[in-house]
Amino acid sequence: NFVYSKDSTPVLDSVTPNSGSSGQQITVKMSAAFKAAWTDVSKISISVGGVGCADVKAGSDKGTFTCKVGQTPAGTYPIDFIVAGVGRAFTEATFKSLLKVTKVTPAQGSLMGGTILTIEGTGFSSMGPDNTITVGGVQCRPRVVDNCHCAGLKYEGRVNCHTDRVYGYASALKRHYAKHFDFSNYARIECVVVSGHAAGKVDVAVEVGSEVSKLPQSYTFSEAMTPVVEMISPNPVAPSVAIKLKGTKLKALPVTDKQYYMNVWGFYEQFPSVSVYFGEIDPSMI
Repeated sequence: NFVYSKDSTPVLDSVTPNSGSSGQQITVKMSAAFKAAWTDVSKISISVGGVGCADVKAGSDKGTFTCKVGQTPAGTYPIDFIVAGVGRAFTEATFKSLLKVTKVTPAQGSLMGGTILTIEGTGFSSMGPDNTITVGGVQCRPRVVDNCHCAGLKYEGRVNCHTDRVYGYASALKRHYAKHFDFSNYARIECVVVSGHAAGKVDVAVEVGSEVSKLPQSYTFSEAMTPVVEMISPNPVAPSVAIKLKGTKLKALPVTDKQYYMNVWGFYEQFPSVSVYFGEIDPSMI
């Protein structure tokens, strides 16, 4: 009762330009046999790598359409061109979404790692763990934080969280019902440098799929930025006994995150001024 028909299959001839980043306007052109048939722009949807194009318009010639590429992660993808009531077009034309690292902050941090970096650019995967980040060859783990309010998670909260994850700086309402807060998106990654490195300037690299982008000499492992604990007292110590740490560079920087502590929906994400660990440090706690 259903026929797959070659004659009814739209054919996409070309895409220009064939590379770019979010917001890039592209023009898609239908083959001569079909360009007169598909003129109703309201029936056309275009996407690249599963991300819909915005502002789809009919071009100056019949059978051509323009749109603006969405926030597609880095990679090369066929154009998904769909005509409502007909189906998906055949095409061998592809568009390459570009990956580029443009900024790393802060510019320097501890020799021992533990620094939270913010990496800016384009073409990142919208899910932090799908990006591979290295700082002078040292792993920088994308930050994903559990919602301590959710029932069934390790904190045994009471909220029935029905959303798996949201962007870490989304609205309080969206965060309230999400199990995890992911502090990365298409143009911004937050990650934690998980181990130490010798002093000096290093490259910061982001890898998405088979694409890699580096910002050379953009981060410095700095002795001057490394806190040093010189004395612990008393030592040895018994359980429940307060201890005092003395040393250099132990004063924390001021917290700048406006969503830092409490809001109308309660506790979500706190950056403590100072954290103290005994034994091995679990990077997921930073």
